[in-house]
Amino acid sequence: MKKILTAALVGLIFRITISIIKSEYYTKEQKYILGFLIIFAPLQWVLAIIFRVYNDKTEKLDIYTQNNLDKVENKLYDLKKRKIISKKEYNTPQKQNIQKRFY
Repeated sequence: MKKILTAALVGLIFRITISIIKSEYYTKEQKYILGFLIIFAPLQWVLAIIFRVYNDKTEKLDIYTQNNLDKVENKLYDLKKRKIISKKEYNTPQKQNIQKRFY
C-alpha cells in the first residue's frame, strides 16, 4: 500500500512539474527555479502560485501602460488634426522611441 501511495505522489509531482515547464504563464528563469524544486514539491507549489500571481499583476500593469500610451497618442493626433501642433512636433523622436518600446 505504501508503494502505491509513494508512486502516486511521485507521479503527481512529475506531472505538475511537466505542466509548469510546458506552461506559458512562467518566464524561462521561473521555470528553471520551479523545475529544480522538484526535490521539494511543497515549496515548488507555493512558488508556482506566487509566480503566477506576480505575472498576472505584471501583465495587467503592462496593459494599463499600453492603454495610457494609446490615450496619449490619440490626444497628440487630435492636437495635430486641429492644427494646434505641427507635423514636426507630432513626429518627435520621443514618440518614436515610445512606439519602438511598446509595439
